[in-house]
Amino acid sequence: MKYIFIRDDDVFKISDKFLKFNDILEKNAVPCMYAVIPGLLEKDCISFLLEKFQTNLITIAQHGYLHRNYGDEKNKYEFGPSRSYNQQFDDIKEGHEIMRNAFGECFNDVFVPPWHFHDDNTIKVINNSGFRGFSSKKIVKSNKFKNIPVHIEFNNDIKIISRLNAALSIKNLAGILFHHEQIEDFKVLEKLIKYIKRLEISGNIKIIKI
Repeated sequence: MKYIFIRDDDVFKISDKFLKFNDILEKNAVPCMYAVIPGLLEKDCISFLLEKFQTNLITIAQHGYLHRNYGDEKNKYEFGPSRSYNQQFDDIKEGHEIMRNAFGECFNDVFVPPWHFHDDNTIKVINNSGFRGFSSKKIVKSNKFKNIPVHIEFNNDIKIISRLNAALSIKNLAGILFHHEQIEDFKVLEKLIKYIKRLEISGNIKIIKI
């Protein structure tokens, strides 16, 4: 059996694109991990996610703290070499407290570093902060949390189906990453979702909630 999971980043407010994205997945009963930016989180987004949590189709992860770039335009990161352990710890802890206060037990204690970037200090912070999972493009070594990597990023091109099939040919779990605000053609998204639902109906693939 092969598995697929979906992650959508940069969630903090209700927008038309966010609602459209959620509606397509919900209508097809496809689960999604929403990576929430705690330092930007708006009240109506909290209410919406808590309501949608009851559908059993979403999980809620922490996406950094403020999604602020401390690198440069070529190498973007919120948590990386220019920031000390204590600086990273303070931001991640503050974000974690916001997530806990907003979502309580609905928060899944998974950390998603902005721009996929992190360094050794980031991993030490995650190890020391009670997170149960870490999701980026890389697998890191830890016996304290589960690695939940994404492998394919949605880029508005239907060729993503070929890239998904290639990933599934060599991996048992394929993660697909979305940024809902960057979606230009929702018809491509609908085609992809219908395709993976057909795979699931065939019995060879299971779309999972993490």
